[in-house]
Amino acid sequence: MRITYIYIVCLLIVTFSLLGCRGTTDFTDENRPPVHSKRILISYIVSSNEFLPNVHPCADIFINQHLSDMHDYGMCFGNKSNTINQNFDFKSLYLLTGGNEQISFYGDSCQYLAGHDTDYIVAMRLCATHNVNGDFDTSDKFTGGFHGYNSETSGNFSPTMYEISKKVYADGVELLPNTSVYADSVKVIVENLIQGSNTEKIDGTGRYIMKQVIILTCSGGDYNIDINLIPLEDVLLYQVNGLCFYNDFDMIQFLGSEKDNNAYNKAQVVRADKNVYAIRQFNSKYYFDVFMDLKYGLGTCNFNDDSYNASSESANKSYFNLISKRDGVLVPKDSVVSFRGGYRFGINTTN
Repeated sequence: MRITYIYIVCLLIVTFSLLGCRGTTDFTDENRPPVHSKRILISYIVSSNEFLPNVHPCADIFINQHLSDMHDYGMCFGNKSNTINQNFDFKSLYLLTGGNEQISFYGDSCQYLAGHDTDYIVAMRLCATHNVNGDFDTSDKFTGGFHGYNSETSGNFSPTMYEISKKVYADGVELLPNTSVYADSVKVIVENLIQGSNTEKIDGTGRYIMKQVIILTCSGGDYNIDINLIPLEDVLLYQVNGLCFYNDFDMIQFLGSEKDNNAYNKAQVVRADKNVYAIRQFNSKYYFDVFMDLKYGLGTCNFNDDSYNASSESANKSYFNLISKRDGVLVPKDSVVSFRGGYRFGINTTN
C-alpha cells in the first residue's frame, strides 16, 4: 500500500515545526537545540492520540545527517500506526534543503523519497512445535511485522505482535519523548512478542512464541539494524526474509552477485545468487541500499535451501532471503538467532 497523502503532510509538519507527525511539544526558535558539530540530529516524537496495546503512545524517531553542500537527508523509524500490528519499522527516507554547518530540520523544506506501509524489518513464518492450539495447523501464515491474523495486512483483524518496550539513546543517554538533540550516535532498542502461524487466534488470544529484539544504531552514514530472535518455547522457523524495501526508485541492482550484476527495472522479478551483500535501488540522482552482513548469523544462509539470498518480486519489493526451509529450522527455547544489516543512502555518482 503506498504511503498516504496524510502521512506525507505529517512528515512535512514534522520538518517545519518539530512537532512530529502527532507530537505535542512545540520546539520554537527559543528552545530548539543549539548548533553543534555533532554528526546527526535525532528527534524522538510521540503521538498524543494514537496508542499501542501496551498503552504507550505510537512514536517516530527521525535521524537526520548531512548529504551535500545543498542538502541534508534523514530516515524515520517508528510505529506504523495505521497497520494491524502498529509495528516498529522503517517508515520513510526524505531529503532536506540545507547543507550548512547545522544539520537541517527546523524551517527547511522536505522532499519524500521512499517508504510504504509494508514489511521492511523481518517478515517471517514460524510455528510452535508443541501445544498447537491456534486457528491454523499450517506454517504458511506470516505473523509479526506487517502481518496480522491470517497474514492480513489491513482491516479489522487481531494483531499477531505486541510491543513490549521502546528505548531511544543519544550518545548513550536515554532520550525523553518529544526531544530533539544533536549527537554523534543514536541507538534505538525495541522488544516485541510474536505469535506463531499455528498459535494465532481470531479473537486476539493467540499465544506468543517468539521474542524479537530490534537494535537500530547510527553514528553517521549507515543506519545499522541488528535483529535477535529468542524463542519462548521450541519453534520452527520456515521463512525469514531479513531486511527488505519497497522499490521506490527507477532501477534495481544486486551488489556482490556473481551471477547477475545488471540493472533492472524496479517492476521486474529477478532472483540473484547467494553472494548479494546489498540490494540497490537508484535513479539518476540518488541510490538507496538495503544491505546484509553475509558473515554473521542467518546472513550466512546456512538454512536457506533456495539458490539465491536476494530477489526483487512482483509485489514491487526487494528482499533478502535468509531462511527458506520446507521442513523448518528447529530453534530451541531461550536460544538466540541473529542477523544484521541496514540501510544507506547517497548521491549517485555513476552517471
